[in-house]
Amino acid sequence: AAGENVPIVRNAALEEILRRLGAPITPDSLPQALSILEQVVAELPPMVAPASGQGVRRALLRGIEADLRRYLSHEAADGCDWQPAAVELRFGFDDDQESLPALELGDGVRVRGAIDRVDVDSERRRAIVRDYKSGAFRPGYQVGRWAQDHQLQVALCMLAVRELMGLEPV
Repeated sequence: AAGENVPIVRNAALEEILRRLGAPITPDSLPQALSILEQVVAELPPMVAPASGQGVRRALLRGIEADLRRYLSHEAADGCDWQPAAVELRFGFDDDQESLPALELGDGVRVRGAIDRVDVDSERRRAIVRDYKSGAFRPGYQVGRWAQDHQLQVALCMLAVRELMGLEPV
């Protein structure tokens, strides 16, 4: 249970890196992103393994930093220079002023959720919906298998981006 907060902390750290960078992660911006990563990890609150010793906490923080270093390097090499436009974008949370409205599917069905990240092209017409859990190749996340495998989260997020933000998901 020492690492139960690691995914939350890792995503929050990535969000902060993107906010501070203020630009797409490309080969040119990667050195700055990695420098920001070091700053962000040094500033992380003690919520990582709060009941564990300092050695466990340091090991978990090194793991988070290594994961993010690999992620940033991979993203810089992917050739996409679209601007991160939203991180942890929430929709359908009536008690959250920053939330977009719920996604209406018809027949009274309303969906709420959170999208890890939305990147937009330079014309702000098209969007990439990024879901960090499905970033790695997994057979269950192949588009052609979404319905049969009941893996609809990314598809619903893409619908939310189209319907609530007016962007065309790619």
